[in-house]
Amino acid sequence: MNNAKEFDCANCSHRYCGDGVKGSNGAAPYLKWMITGVGTFNSCPLPMITEETDFFLRAHKHYKNGILLIGGGLLDQPNKYLEAMEMIG
Repeated sequence: MNNAKEFDCANCSHRYCGDGVKGSNGAAPYLKWMITGVGTFNSCPLPMITEETDFFLRAHKHYKNGILLIGGGLLDQPNKYLEAMEMIG
C-alpha cells in the first residue's frame, strides 16, 4: 500500500470507519476510498482487515518473489493460501 500512512486511525479527521465502529461517524455520504481491482467504499477499509488478511497481504510480496508458504512446489501449498495470492495479485 503506497499510502499506508493515510490509514492512521488515531490521526484520522474523517472518522468514516463504518457503522458500529467506536468513534466513527458511520459511513460517508459518498464514495471516498478506492482499492484498485476491488472497488470503492464509503467506509474506511482498514477495519475490514483481519489478522489473517494482513498476513496474506504481507505474504504476497514473498509469493511474487518465488518464496512459497510451505516448502515444495505450488501444488504443495494450502488452497486458502493459493486463493488469497490469486485474489491479491
